[in-house]
Parts: sequence; structure tokens; C-alpha cells
Amino acid sequence: MLRIIAIIVATIGLAYAAWANSASTLLSKFSPERGLQLNPTSAHALMNVTEKAKAKKDQSEFLKIARTNSMAALRSEPLSSRALRQLGVYFAMSGNVNKGRKLVELSASLSRRDTPGQLWLANDALNAGRFRDALQALDVVMRTQRETREVAFTALGSALADPEFRRVFVSYVSNKPSWLKPFIQFNVSLKQPETLSRTLLQMQPLSKNIFDDRTAGALLSSLVSRSPIEEARLFYTKMPGASAQNLTSIEFARPADAFRFPPFGWEMLNDGNVQGFGRVSDGVSIEALAVPNTSGTAARKLLFLRPGTYRWSGSADLSDMTGGGSTSVNLLCNTGPGRWDNLSRLELQPGRNQFVFTVSPGCSAQLLTIDIAGPDAQNDVSMRVESMRLVRGNDAGQERATAATTAVAGAD
Repeated sequence: MLRIIAIIVATIGLAYAAWANSASTLLSKFSPERGLQLNPTSAHALMNVTEKAKAKKDQSEFLKIARTNSMAALRSEPLSSRALRQLGVYFAMSGNVNKGRKLVELSASLSRRDTPGQLWLANDALNAGRFRDALQALDVVMRTQRETREVAFTALGSALADPEFRRVFVSYVSNKPSWLKPFIQFNVSLKQPETLSRTLLQMQPLSKNIFDDRTAGALLSSLVSRSPIEEARLFYTKMPGASAQNLTSIEFARPADAFRFPPFGWEMLNDGNVQGFGRVSDGVSIEALAVPNTSGTAARKLLFLRPGTYRWSGSADLSDMTGGGSTSVNLLCNTGPGRWDNLSRLELQPGRNQFVFTVSPGCSAQLLTIDIAGPDAQNDVSMRVESMRLVRGNDAGQERATAATTAVAGAD
């Protein structure tokens, strides 16, 4: 709990500093100190000088001038929310937290658009474990100040690792606030994305206008790349439209499933140098492209195969691999969160290819990948693989026997 609170407090502190630095840069263009010299009673000049001091890493100047300047500003503008907030922060920093909190709350009641005040209240509530109050303050920031949304999204995303905060969050967003969809989209790439996936499972069912298939695929891909693999499996199996067949097969009951919820369906990758493309006609077809002197994975499919021997087969069109380069099918085994060891590799040849591999008892999840490497030349290369099948053990033997019988019948 304390670690989570520390992360949030630090994040909100950075948010305040970022806002204040931006504000001080803007204010410095108008020389608030010079404005104060010209009119020592100007409320705006007093507040601007105080805000600039608060933006500094060293808070000694702020503590020296904040009380005097804020009181003077309030004499000119008794209902100034910014002056009240500055005075409240001063009292809180000087040891009178209760008085400071009351002043910042009064400031917030006068203006909901004072971002530093709302962030201070969120910080204060988080320190006290008042999660709903913290969410209310951050809610205001996210609804009214789009330029600071990402900071609040980051803080909330980190906070979801705490089960109690997550419980309060799920309850709070039951009315589907306007920022919920962009919040989810922003946090699919969290360092520990399982915090978001667990939250979304508690929020089910979610409509497509809040959590669509594209965002679900991005989160699943993030889970596979960063989290314990069972987190990805659990989340996928709870998704509407998930198919248990897709856990152990590269053939799909519905064509639409072939590229849905990647990498439980085929995931096409693109790093600017290697790019994968997929389409469905009679079956799944995957194309890969690579620029010279580069290599990488163009497509991947997650599997949860039982221990045993398997045979992958597929037809490769390598007519555009002129000038060199190579392409391969690989099997990787999950060895921990985000860790994948290469088990087997088959370099593809033109025409029909067969790839036999063994899954050991200790390998609970696998990635089947299609990789491509560009040549040491100036031309891009590309390939296509289609008519893919994956069969296990006796099924592989049966496939060979069937093929032989067919060949004999054809000869007759």
C-alpha cells in the first residue's frame, strides 16, 4: 500500500511541477516581478510571482513570500481561488495541514479548473487513504484540463495495482465518465498491464464504445509481452467472443477470428523495417516484407499446446525473395513474464514446408512466429505463406498416411 501511495504522490508531484514550470515560463514572458514593481497591490502580479516561486525545486522562496503575497492578493480579490489555494498550500507546508486543507477545499469550491489545487487535494486524499475523494479530484482534472490528462492517467494506472484502490475505482467509474475510454487506451501499455486487465475483468461487461476489439488486442499483446502468461490467458477467456479452439489451433471456426484479439489470433507486427500483413480467403494468408539489412518477426500466434510432438505445414511463395534474404517459422517457449526462448526453427523453402517440433512438459505457452530477414542489397524482399496446418502426435502420423493413400490412388 505505502509503495503504491508513494508512486502516486511522486507522479502527482511531477504533474504539479510540470504544470507550474509551464506556467512560470508563460508568466516570465510578462515579467511578473516587474509588474509587481509597477503596481505593488496588483493581485495578479502577486499571485504570478508566488506561482513562479512554487515552481522552483527549492521551496524556500515560496515559503518566504506566499503568506504575505496571498493575503495581499485576497484583500484586492477576496474570492480569488488561486490566492486561496496558494495560502492553503503555504499553511500545509508550514505544518498546519488542517487549515491548509480547508483553504484549498474552499479554493476548489470557487473554481474547479484550478489544476494545481485539484492535484493537491488528490495527493492529500491518497495519503489519507480516502481513495474516492482522490478520484473525485482527479475526475475534475480529467474532465476540465485535457492538457494534464495523461499525468492523471499515469497516476491512476499505477494506483490500480492496489486491490483496495481498484475496488473503489471500479465502483467510481460505473457511471462511465467521459475520460474512461481514453484512460483505458492510454494504459494498455503499462509496465505491468495485468493491473489494467484485472480491473477490466471487474468492470465487465463493457460496451464496445468503451472497450473495443482493437484496444482489447493491444492489451492482450501487452500482457503477452510483459506479464505472467496466465494473465493473458485468463483475460482472453473472459472476453465476449473468445474461442477455446484458438488456444491450441491455427485454424479458426470463424474467419473473423483469424486476426481478432491478437496474438490469440494472428498478430501482424510492423517496426518500420519488417512488416506483416494478413488476410483471410479460403484460409489464413500471411505476407511479410523486409528492407535490406534488417530482420524481425512479421507475425506471431500464441498457443497453449500440451506436451508432445507437433507438425506445422504451410505453402511458401518466395518468388519475391530475389537477391538474398531468408524467412523462417519459429517456435518460442514462455519462460516467465515477457521472456521467450527459441525452441525450434525451420527456414522456409519455396512450395510446401513441414516443421516438426516437440513441446516439453515445462513449456505451458508458446509463440509461433513468422520471421523474415532482408538481404545485403538495395531491394526490399517479401514472401507469403498460406494453407497452414498444425497437427499433434498421432494426428501428424494420420496426416502422413492420408497423404500417402491419396498419392497411391492418384497414381492408379
